[in-house]
Amino acid sequence: MSAGYWILPAGLALTATIALVSALPQLAGLATIAVPPPVQPSLRVTAQCFLFLPLVIAAVARSGMRGFSVLPFAAIACGYAWFPAPYFDYVWDVFLIEALFLFLCGEAVDRKLGIWLLRLLLFKLMFCMGLVKFLHGMPEWRDGTALKYFWQNQPMPGYFAWHFAQWGDGLQRLMALFVFLVEIPGPFLIFAGRRPRLVYFFLNLVFQAGIFISGNYGFFNILTVVVSFSLWDFSPRLNAATRAPVFPRVFSYARWLSLLLTVGWLATSAWYVFKTIAPGRAYLHETSWVFLGNEEQKEMFAPVRGLVAFFAAAKASNPYALFGIIPKYRLEIAVEGSADGLLWKPYGFHVRPDTEKAPVWYAPHHWRLDHQMYYESFRIRDPQMHAQYSFFLGAPWSRNLYAQLLAGDTKLQRLFAAHPFAKNPPAYIRLKYLYFHFTNAQEKAASGKYWKTESTRPGQFHETPFGREQVPQL
Repeated sequence: MSAGYWILPAGLALTATIALVSALPQLAGLATIAVPPPVQPSLRVTAQCFLFLPLVIAAVARSGMRGFSVLPFAAIACGYAWFPAPYFDYVWDVFLIEALFLFLCGEAVDRKLGIWLLRLLLFKLMFCMGLVKFLHGMPEWRDGTALKYFWQNQPMPGYFAWHFAQWGDGLQRLMALFVFLVEIPGPFLIFAGRRPRLVYFFLNLVFQAGIFISGNYGFFNILTVVVSFSLWDFSPRLNAATRAPVFPRVFSYARWLSLLLTVGWLATSAWYVFKTIAPGRAYLHETSWVFLGNEEQKEMFAPVRGLVAFFAAAKASNPYALFGIIPKYRLEIAVEGSADGLLWKPYGFHVRPDTEKAPVWYAPHHWRLDHQMYYESFRIRDPQMHAQYSFFLGAPWSRNLYAQLLAGDTKLQRLFAAHPFAKNPPAYIRLKYLYFHFTNAQEKAASGKYWKTESTRPGQFHETPFGREQVPQL
């Protein structure tokens, strides 16, 4: 199959638009409770200038006024990386920045190179996600039963997740086998010629559709399909951009710098694949900078560590080793407020699991506070591990949330479906913990409910109410 090259920039532009439309209304509220990222602002600015400026200059020097069409892509890639931490460090966020960076490399150097860079990005994404499951993940991945836990314990289950969870062990193993085929041997079809690439495109399309309807991962699956279009053949017009440049000397220098950046990206990506295969004491996660300070990163060969840190500061190259471990139970944290310490009112989240409601399917929109509360339960369960190995899972952002709720910050209100203290802030906050499990078909028929709950052991987690003067460092 052949396609016009326009499908790649159009798809990236559409995905970026979805990302911004979803994110911008939440931005002010999330900024009030954000935490400083583990990268100095000066390094972030320097990295973005060195990585993106040569690409923009090369594109403009090649095509003149037409070259300015790359500016929105560069602006989104750079600006999006500054959205508040840790709420924009999810796999789809960094994947978008990296895809935009590689698209700009193609516009700056050669579009055929850009297409192959996007193919390599797709290979890295899928292969690393598969390797971490089957080499280093929970044993249930290898015996084919991991999906029994995945449907209910993934970050944000969609409506069809409950239905998939009702399937028998045989079907669950078949689906796990399909995951294995698409994520580990499947990506090698990218290098096997035109027809195998197209076979992989359609296999991955089915895979992404299944993820899209069973979970809520923002625009991740849409972006993956967009990047997968690089597997198609493109029309002869592809070479139209390689005509004589408008500013030959400027283009020559900028193109060489762009080629060096491409080599740097290839080196960091090769390192991430290697560290996914042989991770040492702890595998990398999906976002490069969130692991910059952990022990595994400190063991890197110094030049490699410097190169990784430079690309990580701009989120322009990332590992994608995720979902190796799936929790076998789901802990949910409810937040309640009170004016007197006696009458407690719950803060309503938009899409967190609720015993009275079915799982909600809302992708490609992304309720970021709701999603981050899932990871807060990870930190609550094992704070020392996550503080040591992951900024993303260990960042104490929730203290800011509780402090701003007690202070009556109005910007937070739109992040909640129900804000019981919209006029006057509460005097006290308390947290309640419950384990959530999917009901089975018989329980659903009897109760009409998709979830059942189980109380935690008393005193297992922080349960003491607190006020403005004693917000705990949980």
